[in-house]
Amino acid sequence: MEETQTKFGIGQITKATPTWAKWLFRIVYGLVIIATTALSGDPAIKDETKVRANLYLNAAGAAVFLFSKMFGVNPKDDETTTP
Repeated sequence: MEETQTKFGIGQITKATPTWAKWLFRIVYGLVIIATTALSGDPAIKDETKVRANLYLNAAGAAVFLFSKMFGVNPKDDETTTP
């Protein structure tokens, strides 16, 4: 069995994203949604703190998404890829 080579960088944005990177983003995004919902509904937290925490959580989710897109896998010659 031949191993696929995963690369990282801006040049990999157009390449297929590895499955593990997709799942990492999905998990982090799910956790961000849960944390944002929990923070927004908590009356014990001041509004200024909620806004700042939600901003940081959403920025972290966006960063993970961008990093996951910068991983690319070179497809084998006999495989076809779909975007």
